[in-house]
Amino acid sequence: MQELPAGVALTAIAMAQERRLETERTDGLVHDTLAEIFVDQALASTAGTALSWMNDGLSLGDFCPAMGDFVALRTRYMDDRLLALVRRAAVRQVVIPAAGLDCRAYRLPWPAEADVFEIDFPAVIEFKQRALATADQVPSSRRTAIPADLRGDWTEALLHGGFDIHQPAIWVIEGLLMYLSGADAERLLHNVNAVAAPGSHLMADHAYPAALRNAAFALGRQTLDGNGSAFRTTIADPVGWLDGHGWSAGVAKPADLVSEHDRELPPVLDPRRPDAPIFWLATATKR
Repeated sequence: MQELPAGVALTAIAMAQERRLETERTDGLVHDTLAEIFVDQALASTAGTALSWMNDGLSLGDFCPAMGDFVALRTRYMDDRLLALVRRAAVRQVVIPAAGLDCRAYRLPWPAEADVFEIDFPAVIEFKQRALATADQVPSSRRTAIPADLRGDWTEALLHGGFDIHQPAIWVIEGLLMYLSGADAERLLHNVNAVAAPGSHLMADHAYPAALRNAAFALGRQTLDGNGSAFRTTIADPVGWLDGHGWSAGVAKPADLVSEHDRELPPVLDPRRPDAPIFWLATATKR
Protein backbone atom coordinates (compact mmCIF):
# COMPACT_ATOMS: atom_id res chain seq x y z
CA MET A 1 0.00 0.00 0.00
CA GLN A 2 1.34 3.44 -0.89
CA GLU A 3 2.25 5.82 1.88
CA LEU A 4 -0.38 8.27 3.01
CA PRO A 5 0.79 11.88 2.59
CA ALA A 6 1.34 13.71 5.87
CA GLY A 7 0.30 17.12 7.11
CA VAL A 8 -2.58 18.91 5.43
CA ALA A 9 -3.16 15.88 3.19
CA LEU A 10 -4.40 13.97 6.24
CA THR A 11 -7.35 16.34 6.33
CA ALA A 12 -8.28 15.02 2.87
CA ILE A 13 -8.81 11.61 4.44
CA ALA A 14 -10.83 13.17 7.26
CA MET A 15 -13.03 14.91 4.67
CA ALA A 16 -13.46 11.60 2.85
CA GLN A 17 -14.64 10.10 6.13
CA GLU A 18 -17.24 12.88 6.42
CA ARG A 19 -18.51 12.13 2.92
CA ARG A 20 -18.46 8.41 3.65
CA LEU A 21 -20.62 8.82 6.74
CA GLU A 22 -22.93 11.23 4.94
CA THR A 23 -23.38 8.72 2.12
CA GLU A 24 -24.45 6.08 4.64
CA ARG A 25 -27.28 8.28 5.95
CA THR A 26 -30.76 7.84 4.54
CA ASP A 27 -31.04 11.64 4.48
CA GLY A 28 -27.47 12.22 3.27
CA LEU A 29 -26.68 15.55 1.63
CA VAL A 30 -23.75 14.05 -0.27
CA HIS A 31 -23.53 10.76 -2.16
CA ASP A 32 -19.91 9.68 -2.60
CA THR A 33 -19.37 5.93 -2.89
CA LEU A 34 -15.67 6.42 -3.64
CA ALA A 35 -15.07 7.92 -0.19
CA GLU A 36 -15.16 4.46 1.39
CA ILE A 37 -12.38 3.26 -0.91
CA PHE A 38 -10.15 6.20 0.02
CA VAL A 39 -10.73 5.77 3.75
CA ASP A 40 -10.18 2.01 3.66
CA GLN A 41 -6.93 2.33 1.72
CA ALA A 42 -5.72 5.12 3.98
CA LEU A 43 -6.38 3.01 7.07
CA ALA A 44 -4.47 0.13 5.49
CA SER A 45 -1.40 2.31 4.94
CA THR A 46 1.38 2.71 7.48
CA ALA A 47 -0.04 6.10 8.47
CA GLY A 48 -3.38 4.52 9.27
CA THR A 49 -2.64 4.57 12.99
CA ALA A 50 -3.09 8.34 12.93
CA LEU A 51 -6.60 7.77 11.63
CA SER A 52 -7.61 4.77 13.74
CA TRP A 53 -10.63 6.68 15.07
CA MET A 54 -12.24 6.20 11.67
CA ASN A 55 -12.48 2.47 12.32
CA ASP A 56 -15.06 3.30 14.98
CA GLY A 57 -17.15 5.31 12.53
CA LEU A 58 -16.38 8.62 14.21
CA SER A 59 -16.70 11.98 12.49
CA LEU A 60 -15.17 15.39 13.02
CA GLY A 61 -18.34 16.34 14.86
CA ASP A 62 -17.53 13.70 17.48
CA PHE A 63 -14.21 15.40 18.17
CA CYS A 64 -15.51 18.93 17.85
CA PRO A 65 -19.29 19.24 18.36
CA ALA A 66 -19.09 22.84 17.17
CA MET A 67 -18.54 21.49 13.64
CA GLY A 68 -21.83 19.60 13.55
CA ASP A 69 -22.94 19.04 9.95
CA PHE A 70 -20.73 21.82 8.60
CA VAL A 71 -18.76 19.72 6.10
CA ALA A 72 -21.89 18.12 4.66
CA LEU A 73 -23.67 21.47 4.40
CA ARG A 74 -20.64 23.19 2.86
CA THR A 75 -20.19 20.43 0.30
CA ARG A 76 -23.87 20.36 -0.66
CA TYR A 77 -23.98 24.16 -0.86
CA MET A 78 -21.05 24.22 -3.27
CA ASP A 79 -22.32 21.23 -5.24
CA ASP A 80 -25.72 22.82 -5.82
CA ARG A 81 -24.34 26.18 -6.88
CA LEU A 82 -21.66 24.60 -9.01
CA LEU A 83 -24.17 22.60 -11.03
CA ALA A 84 -26.53 25.58 -11.26
CA LEU A 85 -23.74 27.70 -12.75
CA VAL A 86 -22.77 25.00 -15.22
CA ARG A 87 -26.35 24.70 -16.42
CA ARG A 88 -27.39 28.35 -16.29
CA ALA A 89 -24.21 30.04 -17.45
CA ALA A 90 -23.05 27.20 -19.72
CA VAL A 91 -19.58 27.26 -18.17
CA ARG A 92 -17.79 24.05 -19.07
CA GLN A 93 -14.50 24.35 -17.18
CA VAL A 94 -14.28 23.66 -13.45
CA VAL A 95 -11.03 24.01 -11.52
CA ILE A 96 -10.68 22.61 -8.00
CA PRO A 97 -7.48 23.68 -6.24
CA ALA A 98 -6.66 21.32 -3.36
CA ALA A 99 -9.23 18.85 -4.64
CA GLY A 100 -8.04 16.31 -2.10
CA LEU A 101 -9.98 13.07 -2.31
CA ASP A 102 -13.31 14.53 -3.34
CA CYS A 103 -14.52 13.19 -6.67
CA ARG A 104 -16.92 15.74 -8.07
CA ALA A 105 -15.87 14.57 -11.53
CA TYR A 106 -17.47 11.22 -10.65
CA ARG A 107 -20.30 11.95 -8.27
CA LEU A 108 -22.02 14.93 -9.94
CA PRO A 109 -24.15 14.78 -13.12
CA TRP A 110 -22.10 16.85 -15.57
CA PRO A 111 -22.85 17.85 -19.14
CA ALA A 112 -20.93 15.58 -21.50
CA GLU A 113 -18.57 18.38 -22.58
CA ALA A 114 -17.56 19.48 -19.05
CA ASP A 115 -13.88 19.55 -18.06
CA VAL A 116 -12.96 19.15 -14.39
CA PHE A 117 -9.38 19.99 -13.41
CA GLU A 118 -8.18 18.77 -9.99
CA ILE A 119 -5.01 20.31 -8.53
CA ASP A 120 -3.20 18.95 -5.49
CA PHE A 121 0.16 17.84 -4.14
CA PRO A 122 1.78 15.12 -6.27
CA ALA A 123 1.61 12.65 -3.36
CA VAL A 124 -2.13 13.25 -2.94
CA ILE A 125 -2.73 12.85 -6.68
CA GLU A 126 -0.72 9.59 -6.68
CA PHE A 127 -2.66 8.20 -3.71
CA LYS A 128 -5.95 9.17 -5.34
CA GLN A 129 -5.06 7.75 -8.75
CA ARG A 130 -4.04 4.39 -7.30
CA ALA A 131 -7.21 4.16 -5.25
CA LEU A 132 -9.38 5.09 -8.23
CA ALA A 133 -7.69 2.37 -10.28
CA THR A 134 -9.25 -0.19 -7.93
CA ALA A 135 -12.77 1.24 -8.33
CA ASP A 136 -15.23 0.09 -10.96
CA GLN A 137 -16.39 3.61 -11.79
CA VAL A 138 -15.81 6.13 -14.55
CA PRO A 139 -16.06 9.93 -14.29
CA SER A 140 -19.16 11.64 -15.65
CA SER A 141 -16.98 14.43 -17.09
CA ARG A 142 -13.52 14.77 -18.56
CA ARG A 143 -11.21 14.73 -15.54
CA THR A 144 -7.64 16.01 -15.52
CA ALA A 145 -5.42 15.65 -12.45
CA ILE A 146 -2.73 18.33 -12.08
CA PRO A 147 0.04 17.50 -9.56
CA ALA A 148 1.34 20.80 -8.19
CA ASP A 149 2.09 22.72 -5.00
CA LEU A 150 -0.51 25.47 -4.75
CA ARG A 151 1.91 27.62 -2.78
CA GLY A 152 3.96 28.04 -5.96
CA ASP A 153 3.11 28.77 -9.59
CA TRP A 154 0.85 26.00 -10.88
CA THR A 155 -0.68 27.93 -13.77
CA GLU A 156 1.62 26.51 -16.46
CA ALA A 157 0.79 22.97 -15.37
CA LEU A 158 -2.92 23.80 -15.60
CA LEU A 159 -2.53 25.22 -19.10
CA HIS A 160 -0.52 22.19 -20.19
CA GLY A 161 -3.36 20.05 -18.86
CA GLY A 162 -5.73 21.58 -21.42
CA PHE A 163 -7.28 24.51 -19.54
CA ASP A 164 -8.53 27.22 -21.93
CA ILE A 165 -7.51 30.61 -20.61
CA HIS A 166 -9.90 32.36 -23.00
CA GLN A 167 -13.03 30.66 -21.64
CA PRO A 168 -14.65 31.34 -18.25
CA ALA A 169 -14.34 28.74 -15.54
CA ILE A 170 -15.75 27.95 -12.13
CA TRP A 171 -13.18 27.84 -9.34
CA VAL A 172 -14.01 25.78 -6.25
CA ILE A 173 -11.68 26.70 -3.38
CA GLU A 174 -13.02 24.49 -0.61
CA GLY A 175 -11.29 23.78 2.70
CA LEU A 176 -7.99 25.33 1.62
CA LEU A 177 -7.49 28.98 2.48
CA MET A 178 -7.30 28.54 6.25
CA TYR A 179 -4.22 26.32 5.88
CA LEU A 180 -2.29 28.87 3.80
CA SER A 181 -0.22 31.74 5.10
CA GLY A 182 -1.46 35.21 4.24
CA ALA A 183 1.19 35.52 1.53
CA ASP A 184 0.31 32.10 0.08
CA ALA A 185 -3.40 32.96 0.01
CA GLU A 186 -2.62 36.18 -1.86
CA ARG A 187 -0.39 34.27 -4.28
CA LEU A 188 -3.10 31.68 -4.88
CA LEU A 189 -5.68 34.29 -5.81
CA HIS A 190 -3.10 36.13 -7.92
CA ASN A 191 -2.48 32.94 -9.88
CA VAL A 192 -6.21 32.29 -10.26
CA ASN A 193 -6.62 35.81 -11.67
CA ALA A 194 -3.77 35.22 -14.10
CA VAL A 195 -5.72 32.49 -15.90
CA ALA A 196 -9.38 33.25 -15.05
CA ALA A 197 -11.25 34.94 -17.88
CA PRO A 198 -13.78 37.71 -17.08
CA GLY A 199 -17.12 36.18 -16.23
CA SER A 200 -15.50 33.32 -14.33
CA HIS A 201 -17.10 32.27 -11.05
CA LEU A 202 -15.51 31.42 -7.73
CA MET A 203 -16.71 29.67 -4.58
CA ALA A 204 -14.60 29.70 -1.44
CA ASP A 205 -14.77 29.16 2.29
CA HIS A 206 -12.49 30.46 4.99
CA ALA A 207 -12.40 31.34 8.68
CA TYR A 208 -13.28 34.56 10.46
CA PRO A 209 -10.88 35.76 13.20
CA ALA A 210 -13.43 34.38 15.69
CA ALA A 211 -12.12 30.89 14.85
CA LEU A 212 -8.95 31.65 16.81
CA ARG A 213 -10.74 32.68 20.00
CA ASN A 214 -13.87 30.50 20.00
CA ALA A 215 -13.70 28.09 22.95
CA ALA A 216 -16.13 25.61 21.39
CA PHE A 217 -13.89 25.26 18.37
CA ALA A 218 -10.64 25.02 20.33
CA LEU A 219 -10.61 21.22 20.30
CA GLY A 220 -11.05 21.23 16.55
CA ARG A 221 -8.06 23.51 16.12
CA GLN A 222 -5.99 21.29 18.43
CA THR A 223 -6.85 18.26 16.29
CA LEU A 224 -5.76 20.11 13.16
CA ASP A 225 -2.57 21.27 14.86
CA GLY A 226 -1.81 17.68 15.83
CA ASN A 227 -1.85 16.38 12.26
CA GLY A 228 0.22 19.25 10.91
CA SER A 229 -2.62 21.23 9.35
CA ALA A 230 -2.92 24.18 11.68
CA PHE A 231 -4.97 27.27 10.85
CA ARG A 232 -2.57 29.86 9.45
CA THR A 233 -4.85 32.70 8.36
CA THR A 234 -8.27 34.22 8.83
CA ILE A 235 -10.07 36.87 6.77
CA ALA A 236 -12.57 39.15 8.48
CA ASP A 237 -13.98 40.74 5.32
CA PRO A 238 -14.31 38.18 2.51
CA VAL A 239 -16.31 40.51 0.24
CA GLY A 240 -13.70 43.26 0.56
CA TRP A 241 -10.82 40.82 0.10
CA LEU A 242 -12.26 39.33 -3.09
CA ASP A 243 -13.34 42.75 -4.37
CA GLY A 244 -9.76 43.95 -4.05
CA HIS A 245 -8.72 41.17 -6.39
CA GLY A 246 -11.35 41.97 -9.03
CA TRP A 247 -14.19 39.70 -7.93
CA SER A 248 -17.74 40.84 -7.11
CA ALA A 249 -18.68 38.68 -4.14
CA GLY A 250 -21.40 37.88 -1.67
CA VAL A 251 -21.45 35.74 1.47
CA ALA A 252 -24.04 33.05 2.14
CA LYS A 253 -26.41 33.59 5.01
CA PRO A 254 -25.95 30.71 7.47
CA ALA A 255 -29.70 30.09 7.63
CA ASP A 256 -29.74 29.57 3.87
CA LEU A 257 -27.49 26.54 4.26
CA VAL A 258 -30.07 24.66 6.30
CA SER A 259 -33.30 26.08 4.91
CA GLU A 260 -33.68 23.30 2.31
CA HIS A 261 -32.40 20.48 4.52
CA ASP A 262 -33.55 18.91 7.74
CA ARG A 263 -30.39 19.80 9.64
CA GLU A 264 -29.55 22.06 12.53
CA LEU A 265 -27.31 25.05 11.99
CA PRO A 266 -23.80 24.06 13.13
CA PRO A 267 -22.42 26.25 15.93
CA VAL A 268 -19.50 27.24 13.67
CA LEU A 269 -22.03 29.02 11.41
CA ASP A 270 -24.49 30.29 14.00
CA PRO A 271 -24.29 34.12 14.24
CA ARG A 272 -26.26 34.07 17.50
CA ARG A 273 -23.48 32.37 19.41
CA PRO A 274 -20.58 34.25 21.04
CA ASP A 275 -17.59 34.71 18.72
CA ALA A 276 -19.53 33.18 15.85
CA PRO A 277 -19.95 32.47 13.03
CA ILE A 278 -16.51 30.96 12.67
CA PHE A 279 -16.60 30.17 8.95
CA TRP A 280 -17.84 31.99 5.88
CA LEU A 281 -18.81 30.78 2.40
CA ALA A 282 -18.57 33.20 -0.51
CA THR A 283 -19.52 33.16 -4.18
CA ALA A 284 -18.03 35.65 -6.63
CA THR A 285 -17.85 36.63 -10.29
CA LYS A 286 -14.76 38.05 -11.95
CA ARG A 287 -15.25 41.50 -13.36
